[in-house]
Amino acid sequence: MSSGGLAARISRPRDCAFAVGIPSSEAGYRHCLQGPAESFAKRYGIYDQYEHQIVRPLQVLAGRATRLGVRLVRDLTLDGFGSLCSDAEVHAVILFSHWDESGVELRGGFASTQAVIDSVPPEGSGVIDLCVCHPCGLVPRLRDHRPGYLIHFRSIEAQPRFWLTFYAALFLSLHQNPRSYLDAFSDLQISLLKRFPLAREAES
Repeated sequence: MSSGGLAARISRPRDCAFAVGIPSSEAGYRHCLQGPAESFAKRYGIYDQYEHQIVRPLQVLAGRATRLGVRLVRDLTLDGFGSLCSDAEVHAVILFSHWDESGVELRGGFASTQAVIDSVPPEGSGVIDLCVCHPCGLVPRLRDHRPGYLIHFRSIEAQPRFWLTFYAALFLSLHQNPRSYLDAFSDLQISLLKRFPLAREAES
């Protein structure tokens, strides 16, 4: 399917997958603290902070999203990401994770930029929505090497709990008014920024 066709494809919540690469539980958080890599969990001094920013908002999102038919994947692996991207029934894969110069954080550690690209099937198509921190090194290479996909990423900064709330609202919007994924995203982003300008709160 052409990029123009992808941009206009009508999507519903059941056509979306929300994939979580960072820890989504206390056990996962504590496991990452013991690892050598600079995981997202290490940004938080105590678990209570991580629970407030990530675990509880994700629980709310998970409950609402799964009721609407969204495919929600926790503890995402590299193979799991590739499988979602290759699934013709998934119009949009949202990757909610952490990016640094080492690559994307997934279960088991960081996957390099090249490994992430290699996991995406060359013949596939769809939207890959990167809800990760400034994936400057990943976006252009994905676009160059996987031209069948529309690569979407953050244009504003906000705390993770904002984005988890945002996606819960996005899935509800697609349920109430099926339309293209990117149109729904843009509509909601514009609406929220008008109503809540403090959503531009910079990440700590």
